[in-house]
Amino acid sequence: MASNVINMAERMRDEEDRQLAALFRPAEIPDDGFTHAVERRIRRRVWVRRWTLPIAASIGALIAAKPAMDLLALLPLVADLVPQELKLVPPDVLQHLPGLAAVLLAAGGTALAALGVTGD
Repeated sequence: MASNVINMAERMRDEEDRQLAALFRPAEIPDDGFTHAVERRIRRRVWVRRWTLPIAASIGALIAAKPAMDLLALLPLVADLVPQELKLVPPDVLQHLPGLAAVLLAAGGTALAALGVTGD
């Protein structure tokens, strides 16, 4: 019923009603490309935020890879100091640990990139 009343009121508009409606109609505000510039800046900031953390983590992993490999290479030497009763890992596995760590590091970085891990 309410919709019929509204439709009837719209059909019965006279010239004064149209002029009054035109007075309250919002005016177009020229922005000379301001809106487009703001949207572009927001998109750029979103893109930067999305890629900052993965890039920083990758650079940090590259910087830390060499010292980490050196530490892992020392493990077989340190393993000789541990008494045989306390060793849980066979000695031949310790020799392959630096290579295994490098493979796991690369696989982890690839998995994070595939998942799209971001800093948001």
